[in-house]
Amino acid sequence: MQTSTLRLLPALGRLSPPTAIRRFASAAPAPSAKPTAEVKTFANQSKLEKLPIAPFTPTIEKLLGTLKPLARTEEEWKAANAAVEEFLAPGGPGEHLDKRLREYGARQQNNWLEELWLRKAYLDYRETSVINVSYFVAFAFDPAFYPKVYFQIKRAAGWTSLLLDYKNMVDTETLPPEYADRAKTQPFCMDQYRKFFGATRVPSTPADKVITPHPATAKNIIVLVKDQIYSVDVLGQKGERVPVSEIERLLHKCIDHATTAPPQPPIARLSADHRDAYYTAYTHLASLSPGNRKNLDVMEAALFVVALDDYAGGSEAEWAGRSRQILHGGPRCANRWIDKELQLVAANDGRGGLMGEHTPADGASANTIVGYVVANEPARDPSSAQPLTLPEPVRLEWTVDDKVARDIWKAEASVTHLVNDLELEYVMWKDAVAGRWIKDSVSPDAFMQMIFQLAWARLYPHPTATYESASTRRYLHGRTETCRTLSVDSEAFARGFDKAGVSPKEKVELLRKACDAHVKYLKEASAGHGVDRYMLGLKCMLPESRYASNPPTLFSDPLVVRSTDFRLSTSNLSVSHNTIAGFGPVVMNGYGLNYNVQDKWMGTSVSARRQADDTSAVRLAEAVRSAVHDVKKAVDAASA
Repeated sequence: MQTSTLRLLPALGRLSPPTAIRRFASAAPAPSAKPTAEVKTFANQSKLEKLPIAPFTPTIEKLLGTLKPLARTEEEWKAANAAVEEFLAPGGPGEHLDKRLREYGARQQNNWLEELWLRKAYLDYRETSVINVSYFVAFAFDPAFYPKVYFQIKRAAGWTSLLLDYKNMVDTETLPPEYADRAKTQPFCMDQYRKFFGATRVPSTPADKVITPHPATAKNIIVLVKDQIYSVDVLGQKGERVPVSEIERLLHKCIDHATTAPPQPPIARLSADHRDAYYTAYTHLASLSPGNRKNLDVMEAALFVVALDDYAGGSEAEWAGRSRQILHGGPRCANRWIDKELQLVAANDGRGGLMGEHTPADGASANTIVGYVVANEPARDPSSAQPLTLPEPVRLEWTVDDKVARDIWKAEASVTHLVNDLELEYVMWKDAVAGRWIKDSVSPDAFMQMIFQLAWARLYPHPTATYESASTRRYLHGRTETCRTLSVDSEAFARGFDKAGVSPKEKVELLRKACDAHVKYLKEASAGHGVDRYMLGLKCMLPESRYASNPPTLFSDPLVVRSTDFRLSTSNLSVSHNTIAGFGPVVMNGYGLNYNVQDKWMGTSVSARRQADDTSAVRLAEAVRSAVHDVKKAVDAASA
């Protein structure tokens, strides 16, 4: 994968990852039963403030502070200071762009960032969504009732019914609203929950579109079996719910038909291609017949996808294999339709998870939904279930020509290269090395971030820019901001920990100081006072400004650009005790890490590109494992 596959903002550097998430900023734990909300789901929306635009001078000064540990020479540090000074000068480019940004923000209905972020982070992005935008959430542990006969179908039917439960709670506003604190004084924006069911990314040009109906009125889901596409009604004509056994029957029908009938071409694989190539193929396919256009409309309106695979990526303990199956479906991205926001994946052994499309909503909210599904297994019939016999599944039949066949072949070839290039590992700790002892010492989130810094320092001579998602859901339609993990204090910890003569107590003090600095930045970022979204806003104001033909030096300063080259892209998904998650690296020579810290276990996924000269998911995973062991040893020794 060449530079064109990276998320770039001209003259500003690499765009911080959409998913991290990129992706998984913290959210409230999933409800474990079917609750009736005392406060309606969206009742707090009117109480939420708009996302603030960070203050001009303090934010640029904060940017400068994040550059210090990245500077490799005194000359580049001085050049960055000069670029900042020029940008902050009275009447200079910074003031002009800041004024334009605030004027733009005042015209926006919900918040200043919403449309800019949706467009720049997602819809404008033209590389394939597979790995680059999509993410996975895997069900971590086998349920107590595993296994049974036809367990794949039974469990997939249960997941489907439980997702319909969740949709009903969102539609009827009986899903309890979420809060940033246990005292429930700071509500979270719940808007993202309107953007899961029926949500679809649609290829277009020059940018894609996204469909987010609410409430979604479709009665059907899409079921994928052996690359065959079935439209399956899971609700009655008036929206009636049915027993889980009726959904089981319909899934059985899909599998029986797919294993006996002559196959249709694997049309869904087109969605795995470069978005421009996909748009051309999509447009051509739709033009071949009214039936094709109708099929695409049926798929795009469907509530979600259930992919029934004919293989299993691994056992309960084989985390990496299972994760790869859910993230991309194998070399040709078989049996996946990439554009749907929610895509449940059921391996033939009954294990599974979610392949998420990141555009309209973030992974933390998706994980809350997944957490609800897993917490309520085995699924029970809804209380309102009617003894209906729903229509038989309908396989979508396609009119194709030689061009469609060539387009499918090209999409397969392209995504196969990408999938084969991805390394994905998973590191798991249990019991004594799990998260309970961490919570007694420092912030678990900050602890994992410092573990990554230590692991990196043991492998590479220079520190790297590090991204962590910070949730801004305390604001109306808020999504994420970047928490810049790398700091002077984190680098002092990472480089000082292994120095000869440093005592365990000194090591722990370095750790605590670095964690404190991280928590401070994370809180500021969650309050809308980060650096990266503000810089994105300024950059977006440039084209129609008087500096369009002569951009400020700050945007192209090597140190500023290096600070957005997030070779470590990380995200915390500790909101669920029964899921693991992950995503791809956001730069060619980088890593993607998604972690979960629980009392009795903790783990992290590690992804990398094989073709990069100096990255290895295996090496970094082992370095992370060793770092946790060594830090715990130091903490134990310091407290002895």
